[in-house]
Amino acid sequence: MSLRDTRALRDWVLATSPSDDIWQRVHLWIVSLDHSPWRYPSYPLEDRSERPNYEVRRAVLDDAQVVVEYKRIYNGEVVDLWSVQESGG
Repeated sequence: MSLRDTRALRDWVLATSPSDDIWQRVHLWIVSLDHSPWRYPSYPLEDRSERPNYEVRRAVLDDAQVVVEYKRIYNGEVVDLWSVQESGG
């Protein structure tokens, strides 16, 4: 598995200037997608997925109040971040 496109993470940091603690939690969780793109608390969005080609997943990182969406492409086993944004919760 390869974490390929992380521009959404950079864009989120530039737009929100998160605290170091929040940045570290979000960054570490996203980096872990390189080895386990199905990890908790992510879940597939079936209506936006096209199996067996890819799945779109969402994770709400409550401790950081951030929502991450990404596409897991099965052929080539890559992950592309789609969005990182505050959850508002």
